[in-house]
Amino acid sequence: MRIVMLVCSILGFALFLPIGFFAAGPINIGAGIFSGVIGALIGLLLTHPFRFVLRKDAKQEIVDKAEPIRLEAPLTVQGLWRFDSHLVFDPQKAVFPQRCIFTNKKVTVLRPFTIGQVTAIPVGPIPLVFKKTQVEYLPISKEWLRNRQRVSRIVQRIAIGVFVFGIIASLAGWYLTGNPGSGFITLLCFIGLLISMALHRMGDFGDRQELYSSYFLEDGRIIILAPHPDFIAGLPELKKGVLHGFMGIEQLEEVAAD
Repeated sequence: MRIVMLVCSILGFALFLPIGFFAAGPINIGAGIFSGVIGALIGLLLTHPFRFVLRKDAKQEIVDKAEPIRLEAPLTVQGLWRFDSHLVFDPQKAVFPQRCIFTNKKVTVLRPFTIGQVTAIPVGPIPLVFKKTQVEYLPISKEWLRNRQRVSRIVQRIAIGVFVFGIIASLAGWYLTGNPGSGFITLLCFIGLLISMALHRMGDFGDRQELYSSYFLEDGRIIILAPHPDFIAGLPELKKGVLHGFMGIEQLEEVAAD
């Protein structure tokens, strides 16, 4: 992450330096250096939103390397519900079937996953980001993990290609037009590269055993978004209570069976 921050600072300095040099007509070294420093600070600030997904996470590495738990065929599935198109489970009572949550294909193990919920609270122009996580063992297939990794790698390769093409295009535009402002294309392409790196490391897109498409209820139950429709078919259904959403109240009630 420090290397990324350094590269962003250098790139920002290099892009803003010529703007200060030629802003007032004749070459102005003082204005150029001042503009370059501003660019370096902007480049450094651009890396901050990516820190929590790009940084090395020792705890998550332990989760990724932990051994799965053998999943026996349950006599009765319990502690699971469906809410709209989502899965709700109680970590204290959940008994999972031998099926993957996201593919509905047969699985024989429970894999450890860091389940997370990220909340952003705007405070002026800079949002405050809060993260809540806990580790749970879930029936998720190795095939689903491999597919997620494959999509992530494809996105990264496309982003790297766009980044390289953007640098060439911006330098060519600068050379042909003499307008240093064309160098901003490089900065925009580098931002895109950072985004792709962040996506690769994010729990719902990368190669770590994390799920951030989830929501923690006050009663301890957890909502996992977008499971396979066949996985939640037949589970007891939850509906919103009368007071659900009023003054922050969470009220999900089980629909009575006919």
